[in-house]
Order: sequence, then structure tokens, then C-alpha cells
Amino acid sequence: MLIAVTADLHLDKDHPETYGYFKKFIEQLKQQQITTVILAGDIFAKQAASYPDFVKLLNQYPDITFHAVKGNHDNHLKKKMFALNNFYLYDEPVLKKISNRHFVFIPYYADRSMAEVYREYFSEPPPSNSVLISHGDWQASSFDPGVTYENNYFLLTRGDLQQMNISKVILGHIHKPESFDSQQRVIYCGSPWPVSVNETGFHYYLLYDAAAAVWTYKQTGDCPLYERQTMFVIPEQAAELEHKVNSYMQSLQQQYDSAFTRLHVKLTVKGYTDEDTKALNRKLEELLQQYCDKKHFTLDTAAVIYNEDIRLTALTRKAESYLQRFSSAELVYGVEADDIKQQMLHFIYGEPS
Repeated sequence: MLIAVTADLHLDKDHPETYGYFKKFIEQLKQQQITTVILAGDIFAKQAASYPDFVKLLNQYPDITFHAVKGNHDNHLKKKMFALNNFYLYDEPVLKKISNRHFVFIPYYADRSMAEVYREYFSEPPPSNSVLISHGDWQASSFDPGVTYENNYFLLTRGDLQQMNISKVILGHIHKPESFDSQQRVIYCGSPWPVSVNETGFHYYLLYDAAAAVWTYKQTGDCPLYERQTMFVIPEQAAELEHKVNSYMQSLQQQYDSAFTRLHVKLTVKGYTDEDTKALNRKLEELLQQYCDKKHFTLDTAAVIYNEDIRLTALTRKAESYLQRFSSAELVYGVEADDIKQQMLHFIYGEPS
């Protein structure tokens, strides 16, 4: 038996494309003969979501069973809202056996920690192979005086987990986890598609093979993808900027391969130029169109400032040459070299108005 786990769908009637993404995702799971799906919170983006559309969609897949907990965005949900035979919403904590594994479903609570809810509902510990499914924040440090329940979403700490009879924790809430290591004891399943353009790169869902007792991350197919990049230009270096853009787009082609056609790139250019800014913008647009059509890229050159003072250009050239003698680590620890360059340009040309 194969079980898929995901979260943070953020279905929204004002953005009907989210239902389209969800349908494509279910089709992907169906092709892999996955018959059980677990949703770890934030199914909907807000109240007054289009529940009839959700019901209609799930009714098209009677052979797939969905288990879900509430998240912070849809904490208002109740089981009675959904007249579905294949959808189980757990609006209170519950222990349920699916295939050969026990799952502890704990919905989001705004006024308590995850451990407090666990202790309240499970006076008898669940079986030792149990998997906790919930929606909230994980604090890996065993002790951090700055951690409070008030400034976190439904917090679970390492100390809390040590008191639980839980073998694995799978959480929703973080759309794009920093790590996709399915072997860790606590993991975020992530959202199966980008909820905003700031969520760059591929998206994944978790797959549990019950026969082999193995967890793996699987890439989501057929959803939009986003990348963002900021580059700097200084006088007399427009050609170098074009070279950087070419290299960047070629690297994206290699990284995304066949998925490149689903990619939308936002390129932001900042700095100062000694050529007409409209001409620079036109050159960059033509360059980007060699890789993708206009609907797949956004070019922002609003922060590029025209300069015709050759003295400032000469000073910039000297300062740039000086910076190139050092690595970014030698300049200032923890500060990006581009940030230093931007401050240098502001010092020479003045802060942009």
C-alpha cells in the first residue's frame, strides 16, 4: 500500500487555478496507484472557501481515501461541512490505523502547544510505531530561552517529543522545507505546488511504502515553477551583465530540463548604467526571449539609474577593481558581496530617490 502525505494546498475560490493544480496532483497519485492521501492542514486558504468545488472534485475519485487535519488557515472546519464518503476530517485528535501503521492525527489549536493537546487526548500512549500528523512549528533545540508558545504556530519542541511515544512526526505549515531528508524523525511534507511566486524550485510530497516501511520525497509534476534572481550593473559593464544573464538562464535550463517550460523567472536588475535605461531593458528582454516567451519571465529594471558623469564612472571602476582583490568571506563575514557592492554604489552615486 502506498500513502501520499502533503499539506498547505491553500485552495481558494478567488484563485480557481488552485483547484486545477489539485486535480492534476490527484491524477499524478492515481497513476502511481496511490489510494490513500493524508493532508496535514491548510487545505483551504481562508474561510468561505469553495467547499462545493472541493466536494465535487473528491467525488470524482471514490477509490482514493483522504485523511485531513485542520491548519491555522482553516481552523474553522468541521466534519459536518463535507458530505463525502472518501474524506475524513479530524477536527479533534484521534488515533487511526492505516494499513500496517498507526497515525496520530492532531489538528491545529491556536491557544495550546502540540504536546499539551497530545497529553490531554492520549493518556494511554499510542503504539510505538505511531506517526504524528499535525500542522505547526518544530523547534529542534532542546532548550532555547527565546522559544515561547505565543510567538509560534502550535509549537512542538524536542523536549516535548522526548515525552511522546511517537516514531515519526510529519508537519504541515512550512511550504518549502530547507531539507528534504525523509529519514529525519521530524519532517515537513511541504506544499505540492507554489502558493506564492517567492516559493522557488521544485515542490515535493511524501510517499510512504507500507510494505517496505520506507518514506521518500517525490517530485510534484505539472505545476508552475518559479525562480528569482537579482543582478547588479555598473557603468561600462552592460556586456558583462548580459553574459551573467545568459549563464543564469542556461543553468536553469540544465537544472529544470524538461520542466523548464513550466518555469517563470523574475529577474531584478539594480545599479547604475552609462547607457539609456530603456535600451538596456530592451536588450535584456530580447535576451530572455531567446530562452522563453514573455509570459514566462518578469524583468524589473526600475532600480537601474542612468549616470553620465565620467568621473563617477572612473571612481566606480577603481572601487570595483579593489573589491575583486578580496573574497566575499574576507570582506565581511555573513554579508553578501553583492550587498557590499550595492552600498559602495550608493556611496559613490548617492542613495536612489
